[in-house]
Amino acid sequence: MQTESLLKALNALNALNTLNTLNAYRGVAETFALPTMVPQQFVRTVLRFESSQALYPMIEKFSPTQGWLCFQSAIQYVNPDETPFAKNAKVGLLLNAEFVNQSGVSLHVRQTGSTWAAACYAPYFGDAANLEIKAEAYWVDRVVFNAADPERGLVCYDRLWQQREIVGIVPVAARFVGFGANTASANQSQEHAA
Repeated sequence: MQTESLLKALNALNALNTLNTLNAYRGVAETFALPTMVPQQFVRTVLRFESSQALYPMIEKFSPTQGWLCFQSAIQYVNPDETPFAKNAKVGLLLNAEFVNQSGVSLHVRQTGSTWAAACYAPYFGDAANLEIKAEAYWVDRVVFNAADPERGLVCYDRLWQQREIVGIVPVAARFVGFGANTASANQSQEHAA
């Protein structure tokens, strides 16, 4: 019964124009204890790599403060108080990884067939009309889960949503924002940093 009510409320949101949707969502979020959603722009950049070894210089230049790497035989973590991740052949190929740096920029690495894709999501707080920067507008909510490794505590992601013409508001991406209670309670995507 509650699921039907939620679906009706979300369908009603889809009928609204973009300016009214966020305000309407706030009412639905209060009723159903959903995460707060805020408007945010991101600059998304995707790079392709022919080998996992080619990724490491880019990851090091990114300077992650937190994150994780999943190899064929191990998972490694990156935290400010730990040593940098090991590029160790004993753990096999890098399959995927997620990082965040000091500036709140996230980097996601995925093996796609015989190549690797690295997608970077950088929060953008500037003028949307700036033609030099190709920022996309999203609605963002923060979700928090228990990390697979209990020592990590919580793992936090921002979900990025966009309104689509026929289907309404849909999730289009998720970006890693860190581990721990401080990350979980922080204002998502530094929403008022500008």
